[in-house]
Amino acid sequence: MSYQDFTFRCRVAYPHLHTPHAFQETDEPQFRASLVVAQDDEIVEKLTTATKALVESELDGNMPNAQNLPLKVDSSNENLAGCYVIRAKSKQRPRLVNRDLSPIMDPAKPGDGDWVYASIRLFAYSVRGSNGVSAALNGIMWESKGEQQLGKGGPPSAESMFGDYVEKATEPKNPFA
Repeated sequence: MSYQDFTFRCRVAYPHLHTPHAFQETDEPQFRASLVVAQDDEIVEKLTTATKALVESELDGNMPNAQNLPLKVDSSNENLAGCYVIRAKSKQRPRLVNRDLSPIMDPAKPGDGDWVYASIRLFAYSVRGSNGVSAALNGIMWESKGEQQLGKGGPPSAESMFGDYVEKATEPKNPFA
């Protein structure tokens, strides 16, 4: 089995780097992150070339469908428009370090939208009739806080939900008094 390792600057979205996470009950919990790069970033061409080489050497040239390839466009998230997303995961905890190579202990770092250097390993697979090329997450070096979150995020802020009603709110009357 052949593979290729890459390290590149990107932004991280949907990070689950300190604790493994399963998106569905049937999934095995894994460490994972979406790595976001601009469509014109030089790493896109390198990953595309490496993917084609892995398909030729490991999958006999049978190109898998797009969902089984590492570079994807996420059209469901407007924060990722104009970008490629590499979904990388690992069963083992990836190495997480700061710029000085000291271990990251803060579970909130790196956060959604932060700038990082990611180390991934591209490899081809053929499992139960499903062929593809995937990205294993080796490690993350945190660079800096991002300007905005990239993931869809959680619930809206309390102010956006209830800000217009603060002045209208009154003390409730006790119906049992």
